[in-house]
Amino acid sequence: MDTSYDVSNKDKTTIANGLRMLLSDNYRLYLKMQNYHHHRVSPWFDILQLIEEQNTDLANIVDDITNRLQVLGKFVPDADQAHQKLSAIGETTSVPTQAEIIRQLIVDQEVVIRTTQTLLTHAEIANDAITAVMLTLSLRTHKKHVRALRHLL
Repeated sequence: MDTSYDVSNKDKTTIANGLRMLLSDNYRLYLKMQNYHHHRVSPWFDILQLIEEQNTDLANIVDDITNRLQVLGKFVPDADQAHQKLSAIGETTSVPTQAEIIRQLIVDQEVVIRTTQTLLTHAEIANDAITAVMLTLSLRTHKKHVRALRHLL
């Protein structure tokens, strides 16, 4: 079912390109959080519980973006190499301290927030209400994540 009939093909392409970048950012952030979860050091219960909750949210956001790309009839990248090229989220090459993890996650969440805000503007201009609603909900989730992480510092 095509629910994007009011959006021009040019706008669909522009929005899809932005959604691919956003998908890659969210996916790379999800993997980074999984990695932090696997390399935890006790006692980290407060951050572990938060990472698990935020990762569940990220998995849902990734699914929503993937579904939206499919509805727009656009390609969905699935290889990690493609996500590395498209994402502004960097890799962690060592085991950071808890404070370093929190700070890095805040930085990464803020990257996703900026990308989402830019894409939201494009979706609104293109009259793509469905993408705009999805991005608004995603934006709210990421801002909630930043507030929760800052609370741990």
